[in-house]
Amino acid sequence: MRLGAAAYFSDSVLALATMLALAFTISLDGCLSWLTAAAAGLGAWTFAEYWAHRILYHRVAFFARMHERHHVEPEALIGTPPGLLFALVVILLSAPTYWLAGSTICAGATFGAFAGYLLYTAAHHISHFGKPETDSLFRGLRVWHLRHHHAGVEGNYGVSAPFWDYVFGTAIKRRRERLDQGMTART
Repeated sequence: MRLGAAAYFSDSVLALATMLALAFTISLDGCLSWLTAAAAGLGAWTFAEYWAHRILYHRVAFFARMHERHHVEPEALIGTPPGLLFALVVILLSAPTYWLAGSTICAGATFGAFAGYLLYTAAHHISHFGKPETDSLFRGLRVWHLRHHHAGVEGNYGVSAPFWDYVFGTAIKRRRERLDQGMTART
């Protein structure tokens, strides 16, 4: 859905504020558990991001129609309704983790998930609006994501973590590699 600037950036601000609050929950005796949970939360985010983009945004009609607007107008401020992502992380990750593993693991996992979300939003925004330095992480993610938009083939669903595209066989080869293998734009 098309958003105003405040709504477009609101989930990022909320995620950052939540991460700052959660950073104060680290204690010396639970530091390793917290950091391990944060790494797991980050991994969970990238995994969920990949599958949501691949299945929901490209295969489920309701979401695919909205996502198609982004492909048609890649420089428009199009996103999910403000607060929806925050609610989903709390319902699908934070609450179950708290009940199953307690507050330390929950805080770390939630911190990691929101760190992944911020990486995703930064990578996605920079892909469409920025010109990152040639050898930067964001330059590589920008090239990766723009190939998703312009290669003419399905793939490159992982905006913040291309790793999953390699794991699940959806990495789009460079144009030269596709041509060398006799693949057309729609192959």
